[in-house]
Amino acid sequence: MSEKVYVGNGKIRSSQYWEFYTLWLKVSELEKYVWDSGYVSLVVNKRKEADNYGNDLSVIINDYKPKADNNKSTWGG
Repeated sequence: MSEKVYVGNGKIRSSQYWEFYTLWLKVSELEKYVWDSGYVSLVVNKRKEADNYGNDLSVIINDYKPKADNNKSTWGG
């Protein structure tokens, strides 16, 4: 990945039955990275420590581009 583009934050939450992630994303930032297929690829990272707002997840754009190979399916949209 090149320089990380942060587009949101999140929190890990849990209930009696499961753990889940709540994410807050900046739609204005996401629009810049929409593929022709209409998808955006994101990476959710767990932070080492929560920030001042209790966010323990960060969301960045996944800019990975596989090498072109007609014999293999491409990852993503």
